[in-house]
Amino acid sequence: PGIRQKSQYTLLRTCNLLLKRLGSRDALLCGRVLVFLAKFLPLTERSGVNIHGSFNVNNLTPLDDVREGDLDAEGRPVDVPFYKTFWGLQSWFADPRSALAPGACDAIMISMQAVLKRFRTVRVTVTGASSISSMSALTSESASSSSVKYLSSAGLLPLQIRDATFRRTVLVQCLILIGWLENPLLKDFVSKRPSEHALVQIQSTKEKVMDTLRRTPEDGPLFVDAVSKVL
Repeated sequence: PGIRQKSQYTLLRTCNLLLKRLGSRDALLCGRVLVFLAKFLPLTERSGVNIHGSFNVNNLTPLDDVREGDLDAEGRPVDVPFYKTFWGLQSWFADPRSALAPGACDAIMISMQAVLKRFRTVRVTVTGASSISSMSALTSESASSSSVKYLSSAGLLPLQIRDATFRRTVLVQCLILIGWLENPLLKDFVSKRPSEHALVQIQSTKEKVMDTLRRTPEDGPLFVDAVSKVL
């Protein structure tokens, strides 16, 4: 305990500097550093809490300059409105505070509903198990340079939405944003909480997101139970 108490802040500063230098260039090493800190520091350590409620607004998702008539990876015309709607949600995910602006909540729910509708009409062909097995085939060299963001190319989107892991990532992002809209904990935003009418719409969308997650293979109900407990 004595050694831990004397060294924890030195280790914390060192690890934070390492994470800052790595950025998103080495996702696996960043993850190992974070796991180390999670195991080394006690749960009551305040440095592990986002006290000020800061958001990474610099986490931008670039969009292709796509036009009507452009073809996707399967040789079909790109659905330009859906492409912009789908990846446009990322700007709300990166800065939930902006979701409390007047009219923003309605726009977000419309976009989520469009994504959920597309998920219902397109069948999953790549399951979570398949994604994991394909990842395990990566060499250590290629895996260590893997990115922490999905590619947002318009041509790839029809293939991506068939991937169960990809769907789950997006749907969990939806649940996190919905949680913020339902209960914005930061003092400056409590007064901006959506109206009761808007909250009804938000709750309805949340139930549809949960239902879509349950239907996403494999072990959808088990995954929903785990996510619900964490959130």
